[in-house]
Amino acid sequence: MNRTERQKLGIRRWIDSGGHGTLCWCTGVGKTYGACMLIKALYSRNPQLVVLVGVPTDVLKQQWNRELAKNQLFSVCKVEIFNTIVKNNYTVDLFVIDEVHCAASPVNITMFETVKYKYFLGLTATFERLDGRHKWLEQYTSICDTITIEQAIQNNWLSNYRNYKVILNVDLTQYDIWNQKFQSLFSIFNFDFKLAQNCIKKSNVAAIYAKKVGKTAKEIKGLAVAWMRMLQKRKNFVMSHPKKFEIANKILDHRTDKKCITFSATIKDAESFKTRGSLVLHSKQKKLENQKTMDIFNSQNSGILSTSKSADAGVDIKGLSVGIILSCDSSKTRTTQRIGRIIRFEQDKISEMFTLVIGGTIEEGWFNNSNSNQKYITINEDQLDIILNGGEISTRPKRGIIDIEHRF
Repeated sequence: MNRTERQKLGIRRWIDSGGHGTLCWCTGVGKTYGACMLIKALYSRNPQLVVLVGVPTDVLKQQWNRELAKNQLFSVCKVEIFNTIVKNNYTVDLFVIDEVHCAASPVNITMFETVKYKYFLGLTATFERLDGRHKWLEQYTSICDTITIEQAIQNNWLSNYRNYKVILNVDLTQYDIWNQKFQSLFSIFNFDFKLAQNCIKKSNVAAIYAKKVGKTAKEIKGLAVAWMRMLQKRKNFVMSHPKKFEIANKILDHRTDKKCITFSATIKDAESFKTRGSLVLHSKQKKLENQKTMDIFNSQNSGILSTSKSADAGVDIKGLSVGIILSCDSSKTRTTQRIGRIIRFEQDKISEMFTLVIGGTIEEGWFNNSNSNQKYITINEDQLDIILNGGEISTRPKRGIIDIEHRF
């Protein structure tokens, strides 16, 4: 079965679901193309067909418009960003939501009410969310077909890849101080993340809990604020540590003939790669500027694109083969999407994803959770040097641990 035949099988399964289902296809298999095939089939039977496509970003909106024009469906479909859809009312035959997992926020979920539709098609590479809000989506849709990365690679629809967990050795003296204070403060709230947060945000919660533990509301709020401060210090330590930029630049120095992408914690961190000629994509730039950046990068045979989160989902980038994650978290969705950026099929290509992890910190737990559905190879800095210089190391890929919820 070739890729087109497999896509048609997925469409048939959507039809069998009554025209209300989500295709959970890994990045690069062709979710947009499959959706266009479905729209064409419906349009051939109903020339008055009206389709609304919802997308989370303007970059995705532009990509969809290009695909619809290419498939002569531009007059049939209207593409709108989620922010627009929730503020208006629509009546359509088919409602398509791309990156449907992004529709599970308290605001975006209202799209299912503001749009009146006969049929619904969801598209995603990763339906499950770390915060559990995919349960909200399950009120409106369910997965009717799945294509995994492993299946796509086996069928040569995606390029093979190596997923490296690179353990960095740094001085943890300051981190250990902050972590000890964090744990001590967290124990006051019985290690309940939501309770500690709400004691900052909601005065009534702080007052009720203060009475329970024999303190004043002011004391409880002060302790919660101190806990949050330690949480942020600990997080910033691992996500933007100078060692990460040192190692990232080493990798880039050894892959100058490749198209590379870096994922950083902040826009400021992403922009630090400008000194080596990197293009930067981020949400604070104007839409036209980001589109120009994408057009330039897609035209290049090698180079660097740096971003924080703007290229996580749905962005179609040609020729990428090296990814560097400087800031991981516990989200399997984000990890899967980032890997998806670098494994679009090219003959004989073996892609590389390097996730830089500060050893002995909470970041190791974040990585393990976010890669629980991925195979990965754990290496140290010396082993990284061997790999970058074309050598092989004697280790075997590991499958991520069973899901454990980690919080920042």
